[in-house]
Amino acid sequence: MTVADHEWLAGLPARPAWEVQAIVVDASGLDADGCHDRLLGLLDDQERARAGSFRFAADRTGFVVSHAIFRIVVARALGIMPQNVAFTAAPRWGHPPRLAEHPDRLPALSLSHAGPYVAAAIGKRDPVGIDVECRGSLAAWEDVARVILSASERLHVTSLQHAAVRRDAVLRYWTAKEAALKALGRGLEISPDKAVVRLSPSGSPIAVTVTLGGMQVEFDLCLFDPVGPLAAVASVACTRYQALRLACVRAVTLLAAMDGRNGWPAV
Repeated sequence: MTVADHEWLAGLPARPAWEVQAIVVDASGLDADGCHDRLLGLLDDQERARAGSFRFAADRTGFVVSHAIFRIVVARALGIMPQNVAFTAAPRWGHPPRLAEHPDRLPALSLSHAGPYVAAAIGKRDPVGIDVECRGSLAAWEDVARVILSASERLHVTSLQHAAVRRDAVLRYWTAKEAALKALGRGLEISPDKAVVRLSPSGSPIAVTVTLGGMQVEFDLCLFDPVGPLAAVASVACTRYQALRLACVRAVTLLAAMDGRNGWPAV
């Protein structure tokens, strides 16, 4: 189910526990320089220190924007202000962010950032993982395929006729695998070829099975194009869900929502 900006924001705190929430925020129209101080002010000391450690301004800005947006989304789900969200540690690459008040309990959270897109997922009942990637981001996609794909997945990709189609298939495999490994809580500590993607009859990824030793964990998967088929691809993985609620929201909409009554639009 995909919903409009205002519906997703307004209804987030009251959604049922069995529903997974996933959002991709498009920050391409955001004046990052103009609102930098405001976004930076939403972060905690550890996040600000990490932002300051980046060598290049573009990387610092990307970190500040993505983590501030993530805080805004999580805060809306919790019914508090973004600067009051407390994590046990800043979200790390491939590892799930955990709330300080409930470090070993749900809600489960996941964050991904690629180019101007920030993706967040919230699971109130089961672990969840999300990944977003820009199309065209896999310049050396053939090298990536050799590393991340299983033998059967490589056969599938090589059976496709056109190079552009093969590249897109590798990107979809990549997002599916990374989302599942995030849901597992390990990220790319685990080799992606240990995560095997199951396809639907039409060729779309619908599930991922991760093998660790003698144990197998299967994740349901939803792969979608959040901002059009030529811009980006995203995947959401969860051990089980009865419903998935998707949205693509402009960053300026999120910031405008914070200016509403009590900092958020009324529910």
